[in-house]
Formats: sequence, C-alpha cells, structure tokens
Amino acid sequence: MANLVYSAIASADGYVEDEQGKFDWGALDEEVHAFVNDLERPAGTHLYGRRMYETMVYWETDDGQGAVARDYAAIWRAAEKVVYSRTLQTVSSEKTRIERDFEAAAIKQLKPSVKVFGVEPELAGDTAASFRIGSIVEWPAELTSRTMADGLRTQSVGVRNFAHIQRYVDGIITVSEAEIRAAMRAIVMATRLVPEPSGAVASAALLFHADELPPYRKAVAIVSGGNVSIEQLGQVLTEAGA
Repeated sequence: MANLVYSAIASADGYVEDEQGKFDWGALDEEVHAFVNDLERPAGTHLYGRRMYETMVYWETDDGQGAVARDYAAIWRAAEKVVYSRTLQTVSSEKTRIERDFEAAAIKQLKPSVKVFGVEPELAGDTAASFRIGSIVEWPAELTSRTMADGLRTQSVGVRNFAHIQRYVDGIITVSEAEIRAAMRAIVMATRLVPEPSGAVASAALLFHADELPPYRKAVAIVSGGNVSIEQLGQVLTEAGA
C-alpha cells in the first residue's frame, strides 16, 4: 500500500522561496542532493500546485549538471505527476495531467485507506448538519454571515457536491471563530504563509479537534486562499497577546 508524503526544502525559519519569489537559494550540494534522490526514488506519483510544478518542470529537460543531478532528473521524469490548478492550461512534461480541484475522490483513488474530513465554521455549519442527517439542509443568510470565514458562508451545499461528500468524505468537523483566529496565527508563525480565515479552518480542526479524528501517523491540512486584509490580519495577530 502506498504512503501519501508531504515534503519540501525550506529554510530554518520556514521559507521555501526568497523575497523575490525565487527558489535558487535552496541549491543543494551533491551529498544532500543524493540524499533527496534516495528519498524521492520510491515515489510513483508527485502532486503539485501550479507554482511548484512550474519550478520543478525544469527537470524535464535538464541533463548537464553532473551524475547526481542527472539521477534526479531521471527520477522526476519517471514519476507520474498531477498538477492541481484552475489557471494552468497546458503542461510541458510527460506523464503529467492537470486536475482543477484537489478532490477527496482523487485522494481516495490514489490511497483508498486515507480518511478525508471536511471542516466548516460552527456559525456556518450547514454542510455538517446535512452530513449528520443524510439530507441537505439550508441555513438562512443571517446565520451564515456571522462567521469571519466569508468564503464559507454558503447557505446550503449543492446537490452534486453533497452526493460527492456522502461518497468520499468520512466526516465533517466544525470549528469556532476563536479557533479559526488561533489557527491563522499559528500558520503565520510556523510557516510565514498568510491564510485567509476560510483557508485556516482545516488547520483549526487539526489543532483543536484532533480527538474527533481517527488515529493517524500523518495528517495533511489544506491551507488555501490569502484573501485577508492587512487590518484584519493585524488584528488577528495582535489579539490575546499573540
């Protein structure tokens, strides 16, 4: 059975690129490069976002940097690659396909034993309520609009979406507004990423509701979206002595 592994080359303070958005600061010497080669050699499929794919596709054509680099190029070209992007139109490497959404169905197909959980704000928990009773319920706008996670203020889940959730999702957790704010702070401090409130809910579930998850060795919380104002982010970061 395959493992789903997250890996990245990052600085000691959590950055994967420099202030110009470049990655060349992370160039490896041959010893470390050979170590990375051996780590990635067993991987049959690589999962990328658009920007990381556009960085890594360099290895599709590079052949001239020495034996260790050529070895990595061969490893990269041999692997299947899935790029999750709604903006990338074409790929420039073999064994590569584009997926428009990072869906539970795709993860289940890659590794059926993976457990997939959705997360919603407590103040806009219509999908969680629907999941519990097995049919779609609708929340009025005056309720769902209370949450700071404005990207999750839906009043009801779509029919097709709900059928997909019922088939592939193992549970839905709800998180409080305080937990969302705390997760935003934790993400900023640990990774230097800037998450919007909706993008921090999965991390909030992992941080504060791990007891609602089945036993696990590794967990992945998707952080998506940076649509947060400087004022709101500053308030979140400075409240409660953070």
